[in-house]
Amino acid sequence: RHYGWRNTFLSIYPNAVSIKPISGPNVQLIPWLNIIFLTVLAAFLWAIYVRVRGFWSRRISPMIENVDAATEKSTGRIIGWFRNK
Repeated sequence: RHYGWRNTFLSIYPNAVSIKPISGPNVQLIPWLNIIFLTVLAAFLWAIYVRVRGFWSRRISPMIENVDAATEKSTGRIIGWFRNK
């Protein structure tokens, strides 16, 4: 049924990490640490995305355009050679 050995003491609450008493059923817990961490992570990923996009538009795109222009120029010469013969 299960692969390997199972400890019956730990399988009573398989997903519980810790149990703490609360003052009542109307207690609302807000995970501030998770909210702050995910916000900082999203800001960090956004900053990396913006920098990569800027690098691409400043460095890579002009190089690709120059290669494309040179390719068109050399292709025109090659076609010209074959038309003259």
